[in-house]
Parts: sequence; structure tokens; C-alpha cells
Amino acid sequence: MEKWDPMADDYHDKNFNGYNEGEGLYNLFAEYGAVVEARLMDTDKDTDFGFVTMRSAVDSERAIRKLHQKKLGKNVLKVDVAITKEEKDRRKQAKEVHQQFLS
Repeated sequence: MEKWDPMADDYHDKNFNGYNEGEGLYNLFAEYGAVVEARLMDTDKDTDFGFVTMRSAVDSERAIRKLHQKKLGKNVLKVDVAITKEEKDRRKQAKEVHQQFLS
């Protein structure tokens, strides 16, 4: 099999997550460390998203640093650590409290 080139492919393809055949999201992240699991979520929206579990924090940090804001075709990747809804709400509330304090 030829080496998969993420820069040559369109990531908005519904077959993108074909990592079981050696392609897709898994291979994109595997360039930067050991991938445990990669899942692209099937949505009806124009914006797709996925979850990647890396074997170590070092690998995760490397992948985030290298892939966040990376332009692929007409898309720009947003890569960050996943957080729960509760944590998002807590951070939002803390930010609002901080903004009120500064006002």
C-alpha cells in the first residue's frame, strides 16, 4: 500500500475514518505517536469531529502541538484535549466570574 498523504485527501469525505484499512484519522495522529483508538463521529452537520486516544501524554501533547490549526485542503483542524460538559460549564462559569471581577 502506498503511504497515505493527508495533505492530498479531502477530510470531509464520509469514508475518512477508514483507519482499519490503514488510512484516515488514525494514521494522521500516528505520525506523532502511538494511537490507541481513533473515532470520527458521524454527524449531519457540515463540521465533523472525532476523538483520538494516544498511548501517552507526551504523544498527545506532540499531536496537539503539530496538528492544531493545521490546514488540510479547505479545512483547518482544531485539536485539543477533550473535556466533559461539566468541565466546560465549570470553566465557562469561572471565566464569567473572572470577567465580573475585572469589570
